[in-house]
Formats: sequence, structure tokens, C-alpha cells
Amino acid sequence: LHGGPRMVFRTGMPRAGGGMPEGMFDAFGTMPGTRPHGSGRGTRNAQQAVPPTYALPRKTTIVVRDLTKAQEHNGKLGRISGWDSCKGRYEVELDAGTSLSLRPLNLTQHCRVQIVGIESQP
Repeated sequence: LHGGPRMVFRTGMPRAGGGMPEGMFDAFGTMPGTRPHGSGRGTRNAQQAVPPTYALPRKTTIVVRDLTKAQEHNGKLGRISGWDSCKGRYEVELDAGTSLSLRPLNLTQHCRVQIVGIESQP
């Protein structure tokens, strides 16, 4: 492999399709109790000013997954560019310059892991 082995970790308990356990997200793809109240008609910059503590930080590398309407983006790498609290979605910039607004369940954090100290291989 180029640059060493790569592993992708998903948080939560495994289930069909992977990702978070059942009941972890509501119908909007957000954690229950985290959707803001009101009409959602605020300015976009005001909504992104202070992301919640559970949101992935900006510049986090992610992999897009399980999109049904834009399947061509599944498997692509991108970076978090912000959190829209009104929509409960991450703003994601793909490597190709495309911008997407994704529910948390449609992305997986991409991690690089270096394994050291292996004494034997199978």
C-alpha cells in the first residue's frame, strides 16, 4: 500500500449498513434534542458561528456514504467546512470542488492509522 495501511473507523455499534446504532438519530439525521427551535430563517453565518460540541471540527476529512439521490458522490473524500444547525447538516467540500450539505449519517470520519511493533504477520 502507498503510504502504509489505512483504516476507517465508524463510531457506534455495527448494524446493517454500519454507522450509529438505531435510535441515535431522528428523521432529520440529527441527534434527538439537538435541533434548534424556531422557523430556521436566521442568517447562514449566524447559524455556523458556534458549532455544537458534538459536531466534527472544520477541516476534518470524511468519506461520503449511503447517498440515494446523488449516488455518484458515495465513496468520495471531502472536508468539513461548517455545521448548519438549522438544517442539522454538515457543509462538506469534496476534493473535486463540489459543495454538499450532508446529514451526519451520510459521512464517516476518515482516519489514518500507523501500526507499529508488529512482530509477525499472518
